[in-house]
Amino acid sequence: MIKTVEDDLMRYGKMVLMKWDVWRSGVPRIDDTETLAPDGEYTFRVDMKDYTADHDVVLGWESQLPVTVKDGNINKIQALKAAGHLIGMTGYPGRRLRTVSWDTDTKHFYIGVTA
Repeated sequence: MIKTVEDDLMRYGKMVLMKWDVWRSGVPRIDDTETLAPDGEYTFRVDMKDYTADHDVVLGWESQLPVTVKDGNINKIQALKAAGHLIGMTGYPGRRLRTVSWDTDTKHFYIGVTA
């Protein structure tokens, strides 16, 4: 069975189309998916306000879409889906995945997004 974005939408709710625009040390790494995370399956998190609500409270968001790391590289398609899921939930207008940071304490990736 081939999974589609539509399948993910039905299971996980609103998603937005994201673009890989990750930078490291001021240099774009468009095709570089290298990470310090060990091989395995992880989730993305972001701390951001809820742009769909009438308050400025910053919330912790986590996508339940898995992101796989194999041979020290992030699965780019899964990463973009997970980021799109998070940003779809927050209502933030940005669509460029700018940072993907591995947190050794929580065993999650934290993301940064720009417009």
